Amino acid sequence: MSNNTIANFKQMRKCLISFFGSGRDLRSIRGGEADDWRQSMVPNYAEVTIAKHVKRARQIYKSAIRKGLVNHNPFSEVRSGSEQNGERLRFIDQETIAKVLQACPDVQWRVIIALTHFGGVRTPSETLGYTGAILIGIKTVLP
Repeated sequence: MSNNTIANFKQMRKCLISFFGSGRDLRSIRGGEADDWRQSMVPNYAEVTIAKHVKRARQIYKSAIRKGLVNHNPFSEVRSGSEQNGERLRFIDQETIAKVLQACPDVQWRVIIALTHFGGVRTPSETLGYTGAILIGIKTVLP
């Protein structure tokens, strides 16, 4: 599990504990309360974050059911919401991306920009996982 995934699970855990309390038995949480938990996050979190938290809560309960710790998943019917944020979508034209590539301080930055813009690779989570081998291959095609 990546550090970001662990941090996201911890944030979701904090939201659950904040709402339900630290001593709450997993078996005592009901569907309506799970709905209320989701609603309690609306003022403080983006829709994308709430959707992720709901899906992670479902995942935890699914695992708990398989292990025989609980009999039902109170989060199974909670509306998760969209994990896409349309406000963040932008079209970057070729002229602008060429200027960005020229302004990069070195080949590593040009590779990161090229991978994200042309290859759809997520940054930093995916680009940081690449090794020198890919840099050598791409170095020959970048300005």
